Amino acid sequence: MANELATEYEIHWSDTAKRKVKNLGKGDKKQVFGILSEFLAGGYPAIDSLTYNGVKVRNKPSWDVDKNDPEFLKKVTFAKNNNLWHIHAGFHGGYSVSPKGDLVSQFVMHYQRQDDNIFRFADLTPHPPFSLPSESDLT
Repeated sequence: MANELATEYEIHWSDTAKRKVKNLGKGDKKQVFGILSEFLAGGYPAIDSLTYNGVKVRNKPSWDVDKNDPEFLKKVTFAKNNNLWHIHAGFHGGYSVSPKGDLVSQFVMHYQRQDDNIFRFADLTPHPPFSLPSESDLT
């Protein structure tokens, strides 16, 4: 039997994400670090299948923008060009079940899939309205 090396995952933080998480309350920080811990343990498959009380947490590409958004094309282009995703963080009111049957929340964690093993935590924003991280949060 060949020795299999465990895959190592990395999380890179933007200054904006660091500042916003630092200012969160204890319970909200726990939610953020719980999601990040899931990534470190199993990569993107782990957060793609993340559940809370048996219900899937919404995690999706950020180029899936509401077609009625006045900045639709700009947001879609920026999100695709930067491989931006967001996951619902579940604080400030917790999770609620969406009409699609997954969990959504007022706040989302924006991240960039920089590589199969690298998660760049770019920003944390309320939604709606849906906003994207700034270009400076991606470098």
